[in-house]
Amino acid sequence: MAWGETFMAQDTLIQSVTVWRIPSEHNDPSPLKFWITQIDSSGTPLTHLVVLDGPTLSFTSPDSIHPTPLVYSFDPPISLPRPSSYCFWVQEVCSGYHDVLIASGVNGYKGGALWETFRSNAEGCILRAYPESFPNDDLVFTLVFCNTRTTPVRQPTWGQVKVKYR
Repeated sequence: MAWGETFMAQDTLIQSVTVWRIPSEHNDPSPLKFWITQIDSSGTPLTHLVVLDGPTLSFTSPDSIHPTPLVYSFDPPISLPRPSSYCFWVQEVCSGYHDVLIASGVNGYKGGALWETFRSNAEGCILRAYPESFPNDDLVFTLVFCNTRTTPVRQPTWGQVKVKYR
């Protein structure tokens, strides 16, 4: 099964995505796979339209008091096809379990919603179709974009350059 969050991407390069696992699972090494999929015009994730079939990582922590950050870093950054809405997923790899922090009942992130897929019964542990929506809930997450917008710079005159380098 997988937990997902729809999000709006103003930029097309993603440097990292972080979600947090609940403290009681701090020492669970079950591998977790990262995905990004497209969504349809109604905001429903299309699990078969995969933008990124990402890494599978294990996360553990000696700290049983605080949530464990699950940081997926990308170097080079993930390049999305265009600014648009997408869904990222964190999936248990057909064994084990994972519970991530969820902001329940607050709809704190207006740009998206929480989604859950059911366990896959297909070989290869794919994202299962027809995810369930939790429109008033969100994953607790941080998404870091690389700024692809240019910053305007005032051009110096030839006279200013000459004076500076005499």
